[in-house]
Amino acid sequence: MVRMLADPAVSPAGDLVAVTVLTQDPDANQQRSAIWIVPADGSAPPRQLTRGPRRDHRPRFSPDGKRLAFLANREHEWSNDLYILDLAGGEPTRAARLPRGILEFDWSPDGRRLALLGRPDWPKDPDMPPAKDDEEARKRYQERVRYLVRRFRYRMDGLGQLDDEEPQVWLVDSSGENDGLRQLTEGPWPAARPRWTPDGRIAYLANHAGDWWQSEVVDIWTIDPGGGEPECLTPGGATVTTFAFAPGGTLGYVAIGPGPGSISARNQRLFVAGEDRTAGIDRSVWAGVMADMLPPREVPELVWTDDGESLYTPMTDRGRIYVDRVACGGGPPEPVLSGDRVIPAFSFGGGRLAFLSTSFDDPLTLRIANGDGSDERVLFDPNPWIRERALGQVRVMDFEHEGRRTDAWVLLPPGYSGGRVPAILNIHGGPHAAWGWSFSHVMQTLAGQGYAILFCNSPGSQTYEQEYSVCLTGRWGELDFPVWMALVDKAIAEGIADPERLGVTGASYGGYSTLWVIGHTDRFRAAISMRPVTDLQAFYGSSDIGWNFGPLSFDAEPWEEPELFRRLSPVTYVDRMTTPLRIIASTGDLRTPLEEAEQVYARLLKLGREVELIIFHGEPHAITVVGKPWNRVRHMRAVIEWWERYLRVPATPAATRESTIAGTR
Repeated sequence: MVRMLADPAVSPAGDLVAVTVLTQDPDANQQRSAIWIVPADGSAPPRQLTRGPRRDHRPRFSPDGKRLAFLANREHEWSNDLYILDLAGGEPTRAARLPRGILEFDWSPDGRRLALLGRPDWPKDPDMPPAKDDEEARKRYQERVRYLVRRFRYRMDGLGQLDDEEPQVWLVDSSGENDGLRQLTEGPWPAARPRWTPDGRIAYLANHAGDWWQSEVVDIWTIDPGGGEPECLTPGGATVTTFAFAPGGTLGYVAIGPGPGSISARNQRLFVAGEDRTAGIDRSVWAGVMADMLPPREVPELVWTDDGESLYTPMTDRGRIYVDRVACGGGPPEPVLSGDRVIPAFSFGGGRLAFLSTSFDDPLTLRIANGDGSDERVLFDPNPWIRERALGQVRVMDFEHEGRRTDAWVLLPPGYSGGRVPAILNIHGGPHAAWGWSFSHVMQTLAGQGYAILFCNSPGSQTYEQEYSVCLTGRWGELDFPVWMALVDKAIAEGIADPERLGVTGASYGGYSTLWVIGHTDRFRAAISMRPVTDLQAFYGSSDIGWNFGPLSFDAEPWEEPELFRRLSPVTYVDRMTTPLRIIASTGDLRTPLEEAEQVYARLLKLGREVELIIFHGEPHAITVVGKPWNRVRHMRAVIEWWERYLRVPATPAATRESTIAGTR
């Protein structure tokens, strides 16, 4: 089965690289992960370093490079503890545990202490005797009566119902389990990303204002390990997403400023010593470029060179994610690692950059290069078997629509030599994500069945100028629908797509878009809408982000512009939908809840239309990436079966089971 990579970390001397390897356990029907390590010079093959029973992840070398810390849920499925491994030999030892688990950590500059992020102990229930252990305490807590007062963020997709007590910063010695453990921050607001400063303070992200529970503002704060009042380092008014200090103390950070559209539509900008170093570049430092060979990821860490003279940062451009270097003394960012690909994570140490890379012909590899990008080479290919399969080739299909260039591609079936084939229009989610120059396991699986997959970055997509992303505000479906149809027309005109065998699909906003398409045209023979938004009024309260993302995406509250919310809801047009439709949703999805799918399903069923609803139990929004292994296989089967039923692909040598990469090997 497919293996994923995450969390690359290069040692301070630049001689070793650690990485998290995620695997699928078909017998237990669970994802597992372990820490692997490989010499940076490639003198030995990668080897598995940890063998925990569940998930070992997020490796970080100590400042002297002699120890490796990581998180693992070895005792409880629901709780990560901090472990430290002596690289000279021996087994990992537990260095810290918190009753509700550790979310993040960071080594102190001298390696003697670690900053932790986690919640305090379970609150005592005055009506019950003390809990006998953590499992009982957690069970009682989950069954508590909740009083939501001034709290929008009380649940989160992928995490479920959030605890009432927010994560705080802790301190622990690295010498033994919970030695010197104490909580540093307190308050109703959550802390995030604790990082040591060169002068021995601990910095973290937070909003200490009274409206923290509904505000987008996130600042960088610092606190002395000995205690005292926190100090704010940033001017406020923006959302800081990541930061790093140079050895001399210079602060670099990435922030999203106020402006039109949702927060994901606005560009993330790089600031060094308070100066916007991306002012002349109308691109976002980071964006969600689709890549299903990777686990969900945050904005990567900024990384300073050892001399503090320059800073490494991600940078996006037209479906690509690069690594740029910014000189502390001035000047624009300069690409160090570039090309037609996506680099979702990187680390720097000893003059070397270790990074993950994916492209149309590279499922996902761990690579190493010099600090200037030279001498790049592959250190670890976790899925060499994929290269033995017959893979489809990607062809660029860029076009202009109403004077604006649209980046577009078609993934052709393996061995394609011309002629018309059934084609599937695949619309990305977000809407402010992007298709890009990355390998797609799902699309390659469908290409292996004989389909051409059409995909493009229509208005609203990220990795372009901010106006291109923000322009979709209040225009969902109406602005991008003609662009999708123009791509289909181009594929037909170029003799690739069979106009009588067209399908349309997408997940999340792509699921919304699929329903919008079949509510406004009957040119498609079949459709699959996955985890869709269907009723914008209901989405406002039922989604974990609807209360904020909704009004920002439409520049209005639903009670201010009820007609706008009605007009842009696909459920409004169900009476026009005649295309056979399969909807896929999950009971555990808090982003686009099951109820959104049910609104369309029930209406179409009542209308006597051809519709099916497939429900996965307990899976989150990103089921195709983080779902249980067999549910991911079943999800793929449900997609393939629907296309086979309606697009009627004849069996060909290029579309046999041996040529595909779905499911298990």
